[in-house]
Amino acid sequence: MYSDQAFVLHKRPYKNSSELVKLLTLKSGLVDLISKGSRSSRSKFKGMLQPFVLTQVFYTGRSSLKTLTEVSQQAVLKPCPYKNHVSMLYCNELLLLIGMQDEVHSEIFNAYQLTVEQLQNSRSVSLILRKFEWFLSQNIGYELNLPASVNPTDFIEFDPLNGLQKSKQTKICSVHTFNQFIGQQKLNSVEIKEINHLMKSVVNHMVHGKTIQSRNLL
Repeated sequence: MYSDQAFVLHKRPYKNSSELVKLLTLKSGLVDLISKGSRSSRSKFKGMLQPFVLTQVFYTGRSSLKTLTEVSQQAVLKPCPYKNHVSMLYCNELLLLIGMQDEVHSEIFNAYQLTVEQLQNSRSVSLILRKFEWFLSQNIGYELNLPASVNPTDFIEFDPLNGLQKSKQTKICSVHTFNQFIGQQKLNSVEIKEINHLMKSVVNHMVHGKTIQSRNLL
């Protein structure tokens, strides 16, 4: 039997009363399991597999599809505005679309937990999401370093083949803004728009051009 902390990323009905669940776990990264009978009103799992809630799970199985045996919620989801809720859905969708390396799953789990907590307690979601995207990019193998010969007043853009490059025509994101962002410094509204623009192109490459449905709701 396995025991782990987990967040529900996605679930869907399976057969008459069961569910197929995708978890982000602390020890094992992404885990697929079947929750037998959890859609039944008499199930001990009823209402326990909620997204964005830290959960302790116990499961068994040797195949890629595990079987849930016990579950308990470790936190309570706070009521939050629609945009914050969609932002958390966006984080889930992003994790499902990118490739996750086994050796970094605990770091990603901790970053996800922090991001969800921040999104439940913040009026502004944009920078929280950009920081989560940046963390993911750094932990799945993207080395987004500035070109050697750029000045703070120069502008940069993301090139799928070469990473960050000096922009010759479009003014996507200034070097100054980028340095402020990765240095965890405060950004003004113009700088936030620049980071939004830059990270959108990075994320598009991270998900291999796949459509992120929740992005259209933000």
